[in-house]
Amino acid sequence: MANFVKCKFTFIGNKLIDDLVIEMNKRITDDIQIHSDYADTSRVGRIFYGLTGQDAILGFDELGSKWIHDDQDYVGLGFVGGWDPVRGFQDHLLRHASKLDPKLIILMEYEDESPNFVGARYVLMKNGEIAEYEYELDMTDTLVAYDSDYDEATSNNNETKEYREVILWEDVSDKIAVCKEIAFREIKEDNPWIPKKYLERNPNEHCFF
Repeated sequence: MANFVKCKFTFIGNKLIDDLVIEMNKRITDDIQIHSDYADTSRVGRIFYGLTGQDAILGFDELGSKWIHDDQDYVGLGFVGGWDPVRGFQDHLLRHASKLDPKLIILMEYEDESPNFVGARYVLMKNGEIAEYEYELDMTDTLVAYDSDYDEATSNNNETKEYREVILWEDVSDKIAVCKEIAFREIKEDNPWIPKKYLERNPNEHCFF
């Protein structure tokens, strides 16, 4: 069975993009009322690719992951991939949505369920091609523990030295933030116009300079 990889999407664009995101969330919500399966691996294929039947069950060629379904535990535009982040799906969304805003940026923050890795990936269209800026952090040397297990896990690791560090699940978001910061610095260096636009579209979000 493939590990779940949770993928959270943020669209940074104009008013047409804001409206598009609202419509995408609405279509997912409406489809859930008809097809109530929690992990419907054909929903994305139906809604975002216009496919039907078995053709709507996508895989590595289209998604960059084994499968995909919407993340109903996340309030926003979120998806779950199998084994890998859904990079191909992110690119698919960019190709189509950038027709509404040529300077659209799509951010995907992702987290493997173990987590074996976490990361952040920005994409935008540049000279007719997709430009990607990604940083992924290997977490296999990190033990993630719940509050109730943290002290025991830390004590055991002090003896075994099996892991480089022991952290709480709530600290995983800090690791993702590091990935996001590094990836954003790379995209900013290549595209000097981005910091101003990023702040304009996300006035309440910290921007890394």
